[in-house]
Amino acid sequence: MQRFFAYVQKNPLYPLLGLFLIAQCVSFFTPAVISWDGSVYAGMAKYLFSGGEMGVWEILRPVGFPTLLGLLWKLGLDPYITAKVIVLASSLVSLSLVYKLGNRIREGAGVFTGYVLALTPLFFSFSTIPMTDVLSATLALASVYTVLQAKTQRAYWLGGLLAGLAFLFRFPHGLVTVVSGLIVFARGFQSERTWRNVVAGALWFVLGFSALVAPFLIANTIAYGDPLLPLRAGAGIIAHNPILYRQHPLFYLSSIVRASYLYIFAILPLAFVFVNKKYRTHSTLLSAILYLAIYIGYFSITEHKEFRYSLAFLPMVAVLAGVGLSAVVSRIRFVWIRSIGICIVLAIALYGAIGAVRTASQKNDIVYEQIGQYFTTYEKERGENARVLSAVPFISARSNARIIDTLYDDWRIVLPLYEKNKENITHVLTDTCTLEIICKFDEGCTEGKKAFEERMKTDAVLVQAGSVGSCRVMLYEVK
Repeated sequence: MQRFFAYVQKNPLYPLLGLFLIAQCVSFFTPAVISWDGSVYAGMAKYLFSGGEMGVWEILRPVGFPTLLGLLWKLGLDPYITAKVIVLASSLVSLSLVYKLGNRIREGAGVFTGYVLALTPLFFSFSTIPMTDVLSATLALASVYTVLQAKTQRAYWLGGLLAGLAFLFRFPHGLVTVVSGLIVFARGFQSERTWRNVVAGALWFVLGFSALVAPFLIANTIAYGDPLLPLRAGAGIIAHNPILYRQHPLFYLSSIVRASYLYIFAILPLAFVFVNKKYRTHSTLLSAILYLAIYIGYFSITEHKEFRYSLAFLPMVAVLAGVGLSAVVSRIRFVWIRSIGICIVLAIALYGAIGAVRTASQKNDIVYEQIGQYFTTYEKERGENARVLSAVPFISARSNARIIDTLYDDWRIVLPLYEKNKENITHVLTDTCTLEIICKFDEGCTEGKKAFEERMKTDAVLVQAGSVGSCRVMLYEVK
């Protein structure tokens, strides 16, 4: 037993990862609402690796995650469940990285940075949701960490490759290319290398980044005639109805502190830079501050704001908060007071994390489970996949149906899109909540609903119907 406690004391990262994994297993196997984005990524994976016969395709989405899931799908794995496993694994890697970055700034701070992040409700809850927020942030962190500890110029190639992967999993992480690139230059000057070596290091980094991004841009040019079309489409959808997500410039900072008051301690390392000569030239601390300045600056000036977007930089805020917390704890002389203080802080943070799990663990969408089963049966009986005009992507997570076109936001588009696609579809799926999003700002959004429903009475048969909360879901089979 003494050996065990001695080992834990010397390697506090492993108990952190173990406890986090045990807690997440409860969340992982608890029925939860099907993820919209996770369904899209599962559908895109099927689309890519079925020659467009299954799933769905959204131009605005990065192709990194769908490509990875598609490869695993071809090996026989369920892309939606696999996505959850990958995201959970990436959260463990993220905890390891913040632990190591914290220790690089201040000895012994790593355990604090790890627990601050692990017990943050937002991070805790999104660690089993099949989206790219946690995964892409982990890749961005890995890029920064790799260039910080690079011993050779060729190690910068790996840093660039990781930056490229982060970008291909979530476009805003193109910002990490700037951060890691500046670190490469700064390290070159710090070690008094010649300009030739500095440029060589930068070239290795660019080559790593380009290894994956260049083929992506070339493929876009071939497929769409525009290498940047997915980025433009993504920017366009974010700009669509911005009033839905319009917030003040300090939205992210205030939201993070409200989510966990431990993040107040992130102020202390910023003060270290001004009052302690040692930290003024500390490469890891300055890199963390640079990372946050660029990321928070970008997301704060973007009109469309959602709290989950802060996951792009939350791990680095946790690094600073953990360093600040460790500095405070180290100044408490009496061990018993220090222990009680740590327990109180962890108890408060744990309470918030448990609350996040309770919120996320809602009753499953039985209606979409049933619709998924319907499409699976349809495929077996008819020998072909259903081709659907759909208001939601959830069916991609539960079936191989092909979503021909999407019906988002507004009832007025439903009948025109039906007329356009009626020769190429077998079903129409509507969801009153999705089709009435814009009604808060445009009372005319429900125009066309009655005309569409009247048309379905003659053109189709209602085969499934149900409710998800206050939303009414209707599945029609076209005659």
